[in-house]
Amino acid sequence: MNIIWDWNGTLLNDVDICIKSMNHLLEKRNLTLLDINRDKAVFGFPVKDYYAKIGFDFTKENFEIPANEYMDWFHFYLPDAKLFSGAECKAINTAIFPFTNLINGNNYYLLP
Repeated sequence: MNIIWDWNGTLLNDVDICIKSMNHLLEKRNLTLLDINRDKAVFGFPVKDYYAKIGFDFTKENFEIPANEYMDWFHFYLPDAKLFSGAECKAINTAIFPFTNLINGNNYYLLP
């Protein structure tokens, strides 16, 4: 049995920590910082295209560099994110329902 869900932005209200995380990278590179309106206007997939839209120049650095930096900051701020109202997260017995959480790479992630 598999359990599949859309975590970011559906169950987890992480928009603020996403913007805070990205703004660390933008500031480091002297690029224009994001606010929620600009982020919503340009965000999309593939994520590499989103990075390019907000000013990253992949002729100067490989995409993997800012992508990894972003994940470091995202994990730093993750405890500040909350579930959306009405969303519920419970620990799952991973012996019965094995899965890997894509946010932190552990077998499960439980928000308080």
